[in-house]
Amino acid sequence: MTTPKEANSNWKPQVKVDGTWSSNNLVFDTEEEAKQSAQDLFTRWQLTTDHRAIVSDEPVNYSYKNGQLTEHTGPFISISPNAPA
Repeated sequence: MTTPKEANSNWKPQVKVDGTWSSNNLVFDTEEEAKQSAQDLFTRWQLTTDHRAIVSDEPVNYSYKNGQLTEHTGPFISISPNAPA
């Protein structure tokens, strides 16, 4: 379950290889996108044993929608539907 602090955070996918968590340079706006990206890596890499999404303070640089990875080349602004006006 996402905590209030995590709700406004960016997310990185990670996979576990040989007992060590590893990540790449991908950072997503949502936990769900990072989880889907981690799942994708988990199924493609041969030596992975687990996968997860972690909170990151790095800027968003990718999105993952409908199984498609898209790079963000400009500034990324996240608009939450629950954000106060």
